[in-house]
Amino acid sequence: MYSFMATDESLALVRKIVDRLREARRVQGLTLRELSGMSGIDAGMISRAERGERWPSLAALLDLSKALDVKVSEILAAEKR
Repeated sequence: MYSFMATDESLALVRKIVDRLREARRVQGLTLRELSGMSGIDAGMISRAERGERWPSLAALLDLSKALDVKVSEILAAEKR
């Protein structure tokens, strides 16, 4: 049986991605509940992701990016420009 463990570098990148989504939400003045309604993603899940307690799936990242009108390429970029 195989076990997959994320590297520290991968976890740091995921943290940056989630931070970028939170920043976009705040810049737009959206609450967690409002973003939830726009994206279809549970507000609790968004909150846990923003606190680093849970990592969103790729599908959730895509839905959140679309709701925030932020390009996925900007969210997933290794370095913020």
